[in-house]
Amino acid sequence: MDINLLLTILFGVIGAIGVGTSIYFGKKSANLEKSKVSLDFEDLFAATSDIADYIKGVHFHPDIVYTPGGKSGILAELLSQKFTHEPLVVVGSLEWKETGTNQFQTGNSAILESNKWKIIIPDIIGANTDKKILVVDDICMSGDALQSMITKLCSLGYSRDNIKTSSLVCTSVAKASQKAPDYSWKETEGTTYFFPWGKTR
Repeated sequence: MDINLLLTILFGVIGAIGVGTSIYFGKKSANLEKSKVSLDFEDLFAATSDIADYIKGVHFHPDIVYTPGGKSGILAELLSQKFTHEPLVVVGSLEWKETGTNQFQTGNSAILESNKWKIIIPDIIGANTDKKILVVDDICMSGDALQSMITKLCSLGYSRDNIKTSSLVCTSVAKASQKAPDYSWKETEGTTYFFPWGKTR
């Protein structure tokens, strides 16, 4: 057999094995990434860039980046820095209903309650209903609280077109029920997730 033909066949087989191996390990890597249940700060930086790119891509220029609670304040601050006009960051307050021990006066703040949380929306949100607002959170579990948040903002006077939503992580349950945010960076099957600031609850 001609040596050139033999070499061609040999390199063809090696190439086919290489392609097959790449596909196999690529799928394995994708499955491992999907099963990952934690994000570190490096992920957070990548996520905020991707969220900002999405928001800019749909030509939405938020005046306010709002997050319901302090834990996601880091997310909101990093995200605001991705816009040249640096929107105002507003952090709300969350009260874990299971404890039932804290009974704070909320003044004129708007109140929203989910199954787990009492969400206190600061006055500044209700006082600027002519602005565009981006609501961000670390995780969207069922999507019920997010949908309630949108309804509450609309009842305060925001136009639905002036509200966009995003989360770092969204569960498959929220997506299946069509209650997912406009953009989420990662999807998960479960409801337990670990962020740099702690575990979801």
